[in-house]
Amino acid sequence: TIDTMSAADQRRTQLATMFNHHAPLAKLLGMRLASWGDDGASAVFELAPNPATHHAGGFVHGGVYCTLLDCAIWFTAALTDPDPNPNSSWWATSDLNVHFLRPAAGVLRAVGGIVKAGKRQTVAEGRLYDGEGHLVAHATGTCIKLTGVQMPLHGTGSPPRL
Repeated sequence: TIDTMSAADQRRTQLATMFNHHAPLAKLLGMRLASWGDDGASAVFELAPNPATHHAGGFVHGGVYCTLLDCAIWFTAALTDPDPNPNSSWWATSDLNVHFLRPAAGVLRAVGGIVKAGKRQTVAEGRLYDGEGHLVAHATGTCIKLTGVQMPLHGTGSPPRL
């Protein structure tokens, strides 16, 4: 049960539930949090094939690449927060730099990892792979902790209270 979990495990479970069950963008695009590392320093997001995400050339739009990479980076950064009360703050992406390496269609998998974790700012990276395991994009991002902005972990996906 959630009562016997460590604070870190509770945070991971709450964040996963928030994303997989309450995030409107995840539902719209068909992406999901597939897994996270036991070390709390990595996360994997997947996007099933969805022609609605393609540009006129038949490949996945670059904005979808950015969204998947942002989610992987953000989630990984949010996992590093040592605060025992996961609802006391919100993590926000303050910088995202994406390198597009090749076009892709089909299943996409974004893997986030920590570069440097801090109390108020975390730098992470994301790697986006196609269904054949080719690296199609790489990103680095910075996420900042906004204290006093509550994360809607148990809610319906409503925006955080400012």
